[in-house]
Amino acid sequence: MNRKIIKVAVINPFGGSLGHSALYATKICQSLMESGASVTLFTSMDYNPDSVISKSNVHYKVEYSSVGDTDKNKKNLKKISSVISYGYKNIRETLATLKYFESVNNIVKFDVVHMIGGETATNVIWGWWFKKFRSRFVNMKIYVTIHNADYSFQIYRNQSKIKGIYKLICRGIFSSYLLRTFDGVMVHGHQAKIDLEDQINKQEVSDKIFPINIGISKIQNKVKNKKSGFITLLFFGIIRRDKGLDVLLQALSEINSEKIKLKIVGNPSQIPLEEVVSMVKSSKVERNISYDLRYIDENEIPDFFIECDYVILPYYKTFKAQSVVLTLAVQYHKPILCSNVGQNGYDVLKYELGGVCESESVGSLSELINKAISGGIIVPEENFLNYIHDNSWDAIGHKMIKMYHE
Repeated sequence: MNRKIIKVAVINPFGGSLGHSALYATKICQSLMESGASVTLFTSMDYNPDSVISKSNVHYKVEYSSVGDTDKNKKNLKKISSVISYGYKNIRETLATLKYFESVNNIVKFDVVHMIGGETATNVIWGWWFKKFRSRFVNMKIYVTIHNADYSFQIYRNQSKIKGIYKLICRGIFSSYLLRTFDGVMVHGHQAKIDLEDQINKQEVSDKIFPINIGISKIQNKVKNKKSGFITLLFFGIIRRDKGLDVLLQALSEINSEKIKLKIVGNPSQIPLEEVVSMVKSSKVERNISYDLRYIDENEIPDFFIECDYVILPYYKTFKAQSVVLTLAVQYHKPILCSNVGQNGYDVLKYELGGVCESESVGSLSELINKAISGGIIVPEENFLNYIHDNSWDAIGHKMIKMYHE
């Protein structure tokens, strides 16, 4: 493969619906371009790079599939019919994107294809497609990115047994039958690599698993004047049960201090919106909590981070990967309070980005928050800059290009 310029097809079937996929897809494509690759993004019609960067700065090519609105209703995943409908929609939309990709590849002939956005069933279809039609892509290298939530059924232990079984079946098919289809599997961090290796228990394919963190952008840091009398904690992102909102509310109720304000911002996924509101109202500190329960556009993100004093990530032990919320906190130079699990805990300790506590422990989280209130957690600007240097999108792009050549 030519090491100077390689043609990379990046596939994100759900460009506007799963998490901040527009941000991730845009930054990945940009960083690969800046690392010397020729990049084409295949995605759905609801992908909007304008929410991340101006259209004039989009230097990669975008190919839109026939898939339109990719939003998914996840409120009724305790029902078999709903899970089947959810999986079917993922499969149908993934196949539509793959078929379109193949039609373009017949002309362009890409060197590398890498699917970065999807879901458990998407990974299975992705692997099955290239296993079945491998002869059509003889000289092409094939990669996939796996998120912890796409592969671990354990995070659904307190929510939906049906969804957990669905994840377990997909994981079994993928790891026992399809994993060898890929030339490489990218995961978010060393802890996610260890977790995936433990789950598949196949040493012969572990050399195909590449730990590459989520990238981070350096911005002109905006600092809001410090409020007097209280600190503001920000709980941000898609709200799932494994992110520990219940533990956080219990810890705040235990502290029961007027010195703490909490903002809960994000779209409920595994937890119905009504349940989130009920959890807040039943806490002892409802008066100190505000919430904005919806998908947050990229251009709205800065305000939430600028206004907070600490970003809090009280994730469960089942969360082994890296959270994009951590990268946002570092980007805005906000100290992080998090549980000692996954890549989050690893990075906060390594770069001294805040403080950590025992996962799923109300008492330990209370102690950590009290330490923050008393001024015992201060992060020098140099620590944030060191993390940004090691995990910039530019660095991520170079790591991905190196992975493609191995």
